[in-house]
Amino acid sequence: MISGRHINVAGDLTLQFSSAPSAPNAPGAQPETPAAGLRCWWFLLNDIQTGARVLDVGCGHGEIVQELTRRGWSAVTGVEIDPELVRQLQGQGFDVRLGTAEELPVPDFSVDTIICSVVLPYTDDARAIREWARVLRPGGVVNMTTHGIGYGLEYALGRDGFLHWVYGVRTLLNTIVRWTTGRPLPGFLGDTVCHSSRSLKRQYAETGFRVVYEKDVESVWGFPRFICHRLVKDS
Repeated sequence: MISGRHINVAGDLTLQFSSAPSAPNAPGAQPETPAAGLRCWWFLLNDIQTGARVLDVGCGHGEIVQELTRRGWSAVTGVEIDPELVRQLQGQGFDVRLGTAEELPVPDFSVDTIICSVVLPYTDDARAIREWARVLRPGGVVNMTTHGIGYGLEYALGRDGFLHWVYGVRTLLNTIVRWTTGRPLPGFLGDTVCHSSRSLKRQYAETGFRVVYEKDVESVWGFPRFICHRLVKDS
């Protein structure tokens, strides 16, 4: 385990799940139950070393940036693709920069810890992981969560209507196409993917990462809804 300062998210009422981002392409859907959300947030915010330079990739409305700053971390940077969210957070005094996961606007070897909360499914994941390796110092840590196959299956069961069924089916179909061809489906059909630990670990190995802790959060038909990985960048 990476030693450091622990955050007791479960006991902190400042983290409200109503503010957690919803899945961009699942109309009206919440991608997390409160129980799943709590476990993912606890994982992401735990075992961050005191004084670490932290980068939140895909920081959204800035919940993690704000919470870490409130807890005493002074070097916290967010990267966000939405210009309006960047302006809002900058206006509140936070170090948030406009950019993408595939081209992080930070220098090489300048970060101790990366937090990436369910951003990888909406990126070119191979490029995003290479960017982690570029900006992290040797020995640096990544706390990441992503969608497992169970996430797509849950929507594909169609319990909440036709649009959710379509979202689930196209997410699973795009996942299969990405795994078999290395390329996504065209247009909006290819904008979301699910991951497996096995496929991710192959990419980690290619970029000098190793998994030091992993956990699945909830499951559908035996497939994880969310995958939590803690990685260390080898020297």
